[in-house]
Amino acid sequence: MKTHFVVAFLVAVATAAPISKPTIFQSDGALHVDNAAESSYAPRTVFKSDGELQVDSAETSSYAQKKSKIFESDGALQVDSADASSYAQKRSIFESDGALQVDSAEASSYAQKRAIFEADSALQVDNADTSSYVEKRDIFESDGALQVDITEASSYAQ
Repeated sequence: MKTHFVVAFLVAVATAAPISKPTIFQSDGALHVDNAAESSYAPRTVFKSDGELQVDSAETSSYAQKKSKIFESDGALQVDSADASSYAQKRSIFESDGALQVDSAEASSYAQKRAIFEADSALQVDNADTSSYVEKRDIFESDGALQVDITEASSYAQ
């Protein structure tokens, strides 16, 4: 009887306990940087990653503003030093990820691919003119933290 009571109590506590889930960290461990306050990709309400993808104002774009403080945790995003590493600032640098390299160093920046399909089909939306991640200011990304404006035609989700 006593064992039954203990088991029932433990089951009740376990089912009543809230399930721990991240609120602003991405599920991809490669995107976790230090903590929520210091994550260059995670903490935000309305912003895009690249400086050219900022939504509202620069102050709300954590990814674009953390370049001096943090190395991106994904090795493919690390370039030279922390000061030069921000994905938002790589205007004259080849990205480490071959899929992000386009033509020459001058044309390679992810922020500069306005007329080019991204290599990752998940980033392709409609056609080359609307596909560039830089131009998707009115499109919802799949991550709720990246949602901006409308839900239709989410590039990241597809």
